[in-house]
Amino acid sequence: TGYSYTGIFNSEIENSTFLYSSELNTIAQYKITKTNTLIALFWKFNGNQPEYLVDDAGVVSIFNGQNYSMVDASVNQKLIHDRITIGAGLKNILDVTTINSLETAGAHQSNDNKVFTGMGRSVFLRFQYQFRK
Repeated sequence: TGYSYTGIFNSEIENSTFLYSSELNTIAQYKITKTNTLIALFWKFNGNQPEYLVDDAGVVSIFNGQNYSMVDASVNQKLIHDRITIGAGLKNILDVTTINSLETAGAHQSNDNKVFTGMGRSVFLRFQYQFRK
């Protein structure tokens, strides 16, 4: 389990202060010793990221972006004296792809106040062979 509390300072904004956001992550694992199988669940919470917003009149305000969680899971099986590992898993189980934010439209983005966070849910397979001396 890990936790971070990060402050960001914007020197371009007069009388600005640090804006803080938090992250929390944890891993839960279960090993089936009889079959040498490892089941793992990974979770990360991303707290809202505050941002300075300056309107056309030069008025500064603070906007808090949306918080969100990412969840991954995997199953790994060790074989042949732990020399081969095969596994499969699912990344971004919650299918988080965008969060609400305040972004101004640029040349290659729309102005719908969404920020890209990930490519969506995906499946992976793993094969590992360990050479020994």
